[in-house]
Amino acid sequence: MKNFLFKSISINVLFISLSFGNIVHAQDISLMPESVFREYSHKKMISPYKGAFDHFDSIQVALDIDDLKDAVYAEIALNFWGGHIGTSDQTFKVNGSKKNNFPQPNTLDNPYCYFRCIPGNRPVKIPTGMLKKGENKFTFFCGDQICYGYNWPHYWLNSFTVRVYYNKDLKKYVKGTIKKVKENDMAYNLVGFTTDVDDPSLVESVEYIGYYEDYDLDGDGNLASWQYIINNGVWDRIIGKQSIPPYNVTWNNNWVPQQNSTIKVIAKINSKNGLSYLTRPIEFNKLRQTNSIVKIYGTEKLNENFGVRAGQRKQCNLVITDNLTDAISAYLVLSTWSAKSEEGAVHVIGINGKMLAESPGKLHDWAFLEIPVPIEHLKSGDNTFFIYSETKGHALEVNYPGPSILIRYTDKANNIK
Repeated sequence: MKNFLFKSISINVLFISLSFGNIVHAQDISLMPESVFREYSHKKMISPYKGAFDHFDSIQVALDIDDLKDAVYAEIALNFWGGHIGTSDQTFKVNGSKKNNFPQPNTLDNPYCYFRCIPGNRPVKIPTGMLKKGENKFTFFCGDQICYGYNWPHYWLNSFTVRVYYNKDLKKYVKGTIKKVKENDMAYNLVGFTTDVDDPSLVESVEYIGYYEDYDLDGDGNLASWQYIINNGVWDRIIGKQSIPPYNVTWNNNWVPQQNSTIKVIAKINSKNGLSYLTRPIEFNKLRQTNSIVKIYGTEKLNENFGVRAGQRKQCNLVITDNLTDAISAYLVLSTWSAKSEEGAVHVIGINGKMLAESPGKLHDWAFLEIPVPIEHLKSGDNTFFIYSETKGHALEVNYPGPSILIRYTDKANNIK
């Protein structure tokens, strides 16, 4: 269930979902326009790995935070791989606080039993009282495998970022306003933005982040979200970034699907003193592609433990609800882990019995795959996605919520609704 709560120009998205034990499936996720914050990042990968079939119950690291004056609240953005299937107790403490849960995808069953990668866009809110000026101790925990186990609990926390928000009336930072290059209620491909700032000499850069529907990268069950990821303190998969006034950026939305709600875009103005300011959003009522329309079709149901090795094959269903007569081109998109085999063995992704790619991802790493699909390989109705591997090494894993298909149609297609 999703509620949109509007107060003044603040945009909050509150997700309410099922829970299993003390696992948090979703967070109160927000990028607050007109907010001011500073970020502190731990950029070294953290892992409970102790050796083959062995692990540490917890690992502690330190992070210096030098400015808590006038702080009002804080968030921690975790970029992590869920690790070996079933690994439980993915939690953390801050300076000896109570345990806080890692955010997990919004699965029907226990999320620990699904493969998953959360790319830093699901912050966990914490009170500023947990933090202190100077060195802060962060302790990350690892529990047993509770499903599909083989006695090797394990995960990777690639990086984490602490975001401290301040009373905006008591800090010095660069303010500004995002503007459309052309005033229009409809967004076209390569639509442009600029930002007016009150003192360009104090600006490090300006980044543009959009709120719109796209592939559900974090598995929260919602296509509409602020589209970004954070790793090693860097905001990525955003609309664009510029450091020269007037900070002009164009949005390549050529493969962004048609929208069912308002598109919002904000500018993140990064001052040279390390503070960032989020502008009020600009809005578009619709997205209009040139002579075409793009639609997205998701996985009907992704089973637990959706990974293969040593001759295994697994499949799931995607339903295309439209006639394909006027389809022009298509892509299969999905989040994977170790989609490249380590010894050159067969490692295959395909649809409807046709192989689309072999070892298309990265070894022992996350990869978001965008694989071209010939239209003749698809059909209206049920389409069977499959993975198959002969590797004796690490399995090819598909992360929740599974694959989606993006299809471009000519805009004259009367069968597209």
